[in-house]
Formats: sequence, C-alpha cells, structure tokens
Amino acid sequence: MDVDGTIDSDYRGEVLIQAVARRSVMQIEVGWCIAQLLIIPCLQVASVWVDELDDTARGSGGFGSTGS
Repeated sequence: MDVDGTIDSDYRGEVLIQAVARRSVMQIEVGWCIAQLLIIPCLQVASVWVDELDDTARGSGGFGSTGS
C-alpha cells in the first residue's frame, strides 16, 4: 500500500512511518529499505485579483481540450 503525504515547511517535529505486517510475525532487519522521502520544491506565490481575464488561445476549452 502506497501512502503519500505532505509535510508543511514550518513543521519541526519527528517524521514517522507506520508499518503494517502482512504476516503474524515480521522482523525488520538492519539495512532494509522500508520508507522513501521525496523532497519536492513548492512555489509560494502571491495572488493577484483582477476584474476580468485576458483571452487565450484555449479560450473556454476545459480539461483535456484539443482546441477543435
């Protein structure tokens, strides 16, 4: 089971994982890889409110629009 999560940039506590044994007894051995951490940049931008938006080539085409 893959589980994703986000850790806020101002969090300063421990980062823990939860392991669930699929057998009645399971021993974790030294050197096993049991977790993975990906550090991904996240841009923090300021919003600019406008009364109306400029026209674009896509126009009102929604998600997956081919423009045809």
